[in-house]
Amino acid sequence: MVSYSMKKIIPLLLCVLSTSAYAVESKEAWQKTFNDGLALAKDAKTSQEMVKKMEPLIVQRFDFNLLSAYAVGQPWKTMTEEEKKLLAPQFESLLKRIYAGVLFKYKNSVINVSKTEDMGNGNGRVVTDVEASGQKYNIIYMVKSTSGKDKIYDVQVEGASIVSVYRNQFKATINNKGVKGLIDELSLKNQKQP
Repeated sequence: MVSYSMKKIIPLLLCVLSTSAYAVESKEAWQKTFNDGLALAKDAKTSQEMVKKMEPLIVQRFDFNLLSAYAVGQPWKTMTEEEKKLLAPQFESLLKRIYAGVLFKYKNSVINVSKTEDMGNGNGRVVTDVEASGQKYNIIYMVKSTSGKDKIYDVQVEGASIVSVYRNQFKATINNKGVKGLIDELSLKNQKQP
């Protein structure tokens, strides 16, 4: 017969075990992702070619809907589904170009995954050390498990969060021009970029 105290402990243990089932993908898996990206960068002749080559890898590893939600912040909760459907792809397009462009510029860099950390609740961190143009940088990728695959929802370069930077910019635009103004602004930036 199970005692009263065991009846209390068993559900608690099951709860703890079910929330700790997530584990960040291994250092090796993430190192392969970065090595694949650098290999694509070395083969690209232009930044435009780089964007096309990198797109499948970027889409595989970034959660652009979550990135958009975090970057917009509080207003995301009151946006219509239509506004979210218009904004997220514009932000995605901008980020793909920026990420691929930076990787193209520093295509002879070295990226080493120093560790991966489980932060709980399906969240994790991938900590990298990057050597580029004689400089060393610490870049942390914040990830969330989506269908058993880690997806990036924020990038922190030397402590500066891309989500925080864009949240500040987006907040100012939304306050001045509204959500439609932000969507139009992102669309215009995407049209100007080659």
